[in-house]
Amino acid sequence: MAGTLRNTSIIIVEDDCDLLDGTRKLFELQGARVQAFESAGPALDSLNKHGADLLIVDLGLPNIDGLTLISRVRDLDSTLPVIVITAWQTAQSAVSAAQLGISGYIRKPAPPKLLIQQALRAVAPRQLEQELNRQAMQRAIDDAHSDAVKKIAESIPHELLQPLTLIQGYASLIRDEAPTLSPEVAKYIEQIIHGCNRLQELILAFQQAQLYTTRQFGGHEVFDAVASSQGKQQAPAEHPAKPDA
Repeated sequence: MAGTLRNTSIIIVEDDCDLLDGTRKLFELQGARVQAFESAGPALDSLNKHGADLLIVDLGLPNIDGLTLISRVRDLDSTLPVIVITAWQTAQSAVSAAQLGISGYIRKPAPPKLLIQQALRAVAPRQLEQELNRQAMQRAIDDAHSDAVKKIAESIPHELLQPLTLIQGYASLIRDEAPTLSPEVAKYIEQIIHGCNRLQELILAFQQAQLYTTRQFGGHEVFDAVASSQGKQQAPAEHPAKPDA
């Protein structure tokens, strides 16, 4: 996965005002959210309060130098990508910066194209990790949703069928055991029985919908088997052909 600078939070610390402004504009043109500071203190405060996705820092800063700033940043965020830009590159400074886990080391004046390339390379691993975590979270949500739908779908038909069977049985009992019912009461009994039959059809449709949902989450073989068996059960019986007169 290639990194992107769009909506990336970048902190730049540079005591040269012109360089600071130019670097800020360079990254803003890439869609990044940039905070620019001329010294380490305010940058540390911002990191402590808001965090960042990338730190670009000059080594030759007043009061708190760049290496000290990076060292303190590591106490706040041990994996924050850091790019060092410096005019006084030495072997010792390069080794010290490397020991602090920097992502890039560029000598001034930093070519804009190289700076962008270094920044993209620096933010890519963390962005990949965030994307993988997001995908894992989405899978967990999907799995939880599937389990919830399954449990609800399994419980609702049972909760409906139990009182429905009782009502249907009672109505049938009245109809069968009391043949002298008035026409009006007999009509109500038939309506009750018809309504129970209709509710049973609806419950069956609900179960089919639940099985379709299961199919969406990988259980298509269950849906296909049940749908096939239900189709056979509901198919009209074939009548034998009448012999020719």
